[in-house]
Amino acid sequence: MVGMPHARFQFRLSTLLWITLAVACWFGGREYRRREMAFGPIKYLKFFGNTIKKRTLEKKVDLIRVGDPLNAAAVSEAKAKLLEYYQEKGYFRAKIEIIEGNKPNDRGVKFVIDQGPKIRTDP
Repeated sequence: MVGMPHARFQFRLSTLLWITLAVACWFGGREYRRREMAFGPIKYLKFFGNTIKKRTLEKKVDLIRVGDPLNAAAVSEAKAKLLEYYQEKGYFRAKIEIIEGNKPNDRGVKFVIDQGPKIRTDP
């Protein structure tokens, strides 16, 4: 079956470690299996150095929410989405750094945002 969606199973090994297995995804007769590891629930989501409202940034980072299992890949993807959003708003020199959220013993996610100057392009 080409393009069959995969099934997701989530196992809680302890209060800190979650394993998500995504199995049975067929493309061109081959079966691909993927394993993600997530650690503990996210207790907080913080942004430092931003002038854009926190609620707006939380909407843009819809991959991670407070209470979800902490997944370093999702945090990295959220960073990319934030950077893309800032570039759409005209902050082409924006830099975003992940301070917390990409290590197994982290309890939450913290981003430090350096917006840089807003660059306006005339049509």
